[in-house]
Amino acid sequence: MRAIWVFFLLAGFAAGVQAQELEFKARLCQGNTADTDLQISACTWLMETGRLAESNLAIAYSNRAYAYFGKGQFDRAIQDYDQAIALKPDDADFYSSRGYAYAMKGQFDRAIHDFDQAIALKPDDASVYSNRGNAHFEKGQFDRAIHDFDQAIALKSDKADFYSNRGNAYFWKGQFDRAIQDYDQAIALRPDDADFYSSRGAAYAKKGQYDHAIVNFDEAINLNPDHADANKFRALAIKLKHQ
Repeated sequence: MRAIWVFFLLAGFAAGVQAQELEFKARLCQGNTADTDLQISACTWLMETGRLAESNLAIAYSNRAYAYFGKGQFDRAIQDYDQAIALKPDDADFYSSRGYAYAMKGQFDRAIHDFDQAIALKPDDASVYSNRGNAHFEKGQFDRAIHDFDQAIALKSDKADFYSNRGNAYFWKGQFDRAIQDYDQAIALRPDDADFYSSRGAAYAKKGQYDHAIVNFDEAINLNPDHADANKFRALAIKLKHQ
């Protein structure tokens, strides 16, 4: 998820409104601050001037929604994305961002609907396919998830998370060899991620290959000594190996 960056057009504002203040507020609304409350305040101030063109007003709502999302206020984020979409219904990013907010609330059907809309408007965005795949995964629709991850990988083959997510879907389908192949790709792309090694270790354990599983759990623990799953499943793999 990202804030949409735009330079607001300052011409045409009422006399007496200082252009310098307008530009300052616009930059804050764009996200040029680590303070989300300040970003929200700036976006609100711009909206209340009543002087923004519809396209810029939509962006102000979207940027404020992004700030609310960062604060975990998903309902308020969704309300602002609703406004942004009403003003600019052909913007794929607004649907994608609202879908992500719905997903964070566990409303996966609504999330999928928004991701569908985003893909229809911008079919070459790999991240939206991945996000829809994650929503299908959470619903237990593993084949649909894999199809979406396939699409994401076809569009952007250097993203480790796409392979890991597809691997998770194969894992839950019981296709452990295919899961391992995807975890291999994820690790090749991001070899310092403990989660990937832990997931691959779990897949090897499911195949009864406990030595391989333990090696992977060890690597996960080396990268993150507090990795709960790696520590738990390593102990289990050692126990099963000696039965």
